[in-house]
Amino acid sequence: MRDDAKDTEGERIPPHPPREILRLPAFAFFWSATTLRAFGGAIAGVAFQILIVTVVNATPVQISVLSTLSVAPYLVLGFLVGALMDR
Repeated sequence: MRDDAKDTEGERIPPHPPREILRLPAFAFFWSATTLRAFGGAIAGVAFQILIVTVVNATPVQISVLSTLSVAPYLVLGFLVGALMDR
């Protein structure tokens, strides 16, 4: 936070140490849940690729098609929902 930060009334906001926010139970829970979700997603992505290779004996082209299809709904729905939200 900048030293010259001011609140809505124009009063100076004192700087807070960065670690102080981790003392808030709600933020600590949110941060740890988000971190675990990110690690879980990364591990699941790698595990998905390994399972495709070992169980299905897929070729590199098949693996790339499956990986593309796993991302395609986010791309399509992202554009549609984005257009609806901009209305």
